[in-house]
Amino acid sequence: MVILQRETGAATVEFVFLTVAMFLPFSWLVASAFSLHSAALALDDAARQGARAFSLAETPAAAEAAGLHVANLVLSQHQLINSEPQVQFTCVPSCLQPQSVVRAEVGARVALPWVPPNLGFPTEIGLSASHVEQIDFYRNTP
Repeated sequence: MVILQRETGAATVEFVFLTVAMFLPFSWLVASAFSLHSAALALDDAARQGARAFSLAETPAAAEAAGLHVANLVLSQHQLINSEPQVQFTCVPSCLQPQSVVRAEVGARVALPWVPPNLGFPTEIGLSASHVEQIDFYRNTP
């Protein structure tokens, strides 16, 4: 005669452990994706606003200062970038001439959420964005 043993509550315990084991990595992936996407939008906005400020200045020196100031201001408002951002402006064929093109490139390293630094995993990811702005045809040349 076989005696059947009852396993009451075993499915509930397994379900709880599997749910926690699946939920934590999924939460990390979602938080990382949102953090990286938010930082990418911040860099894109900084590049756009920096190029616009550069294109509206009167002299090349003032344009460089205005572009850097505005790009850093935009990034500081988003509060997502941990490292010092790299902001670079290039002009083709020359700066602030009518119908010339200004290209703003902004790059920074973004920290991943919930990653301890001593595990050997990367704790930051480098992101960059660029924007091209054309100088107005009717602009007075400096």
